Amino acid sequence: MTENLHDAIAAGRVTIGSWLTLPHPGIAEVMAASGLDWLVLDLEHGGYDLESATDLMRGMTATRPACRAFARVTENDTLAIRRALDAGAYGVIVPLVNTREGAERAVAAAHYPPRGVRGYGFTRANLYGTEFAPHLEWAEREHTVVVQIEHYEAVEHIDEIVSVEGVDCAFVGPWDLSGSMGIPGQLDHPRVKAALERVVACCREHGKAAGMLITFPTAEAIAEALSQGFTFLALGVDALVLALGYREIVATARRAAGEDEPGRPRV
Repeated sequence: MTENLHDAIAAGRVTIGSWLTLPHPGIAEVMAASGLDWLVLDLEHGGYDLESATDLMRGMTATRPACRAFARVTENDTLAIRRALDAGAYGVIVPLVNTREGAERAVAAAHYPPRGVRGYGFTRANLYGTEFAPHLEWAEREHTVVVQIEHYEAVEHIDEIVSVEGVDCAFVGPWDLSGSMGIPGQLDHPRVKAALERVVACCREHGKAAGMLITFPTAEAIAEALSQGFTFLALGVDALVLALGYREIVATARRAAGEDEPGRPRV
């Protein structure tokens, strides 16, 4: 990718990422080297804290071309967003943004004055003060704010949310969204599909990217998301991909060994 990731997202180019919940730098390094454009470090549901997330980012730094780190912060909180960016995250994914005010708060937290309220400090992001001025210029140009659309209230306010200057992408969490409608996991339900269409339409109208987590990234599921207009695609979750991949390997081996026969004992 010749252009920076922020510009690619803003231009509606398809970018590919994944979700990282396991707190080991080696896993981050392997995933980052696979060709992904970005990885989401899940501070909300992942089994690690900001210190561990910083080590995951360190594990990603050797990959070429660069795989960028997005921190899914714990909540729409100024300090949580500020600390994730100070640690070196390329951007933030902010959960449960349901209103225009929530979107404005997330954008302000991610940017330095006068655009926002992010505090100045010597941090890993600016090489502990040795690259302070270049970092300020870089951050203004490339820091990316992704708001999560996880509740039907957010869909009702989606036009107001994506109209906020500084919101770069609206990212749908389809399972949480369906749960807020009282139909958890029914992703093919007409109400869920209508909500997704509304999110994409508003993003398109305001020139913002629409994103989605595709938990089971089959060719058909990816093609459907692209046809719907989603361009910021998170494909799978590390632990789930690992679990399902090994289950399939083991099942293949057992079939090859004839252990799928009824009553056949296992060692």
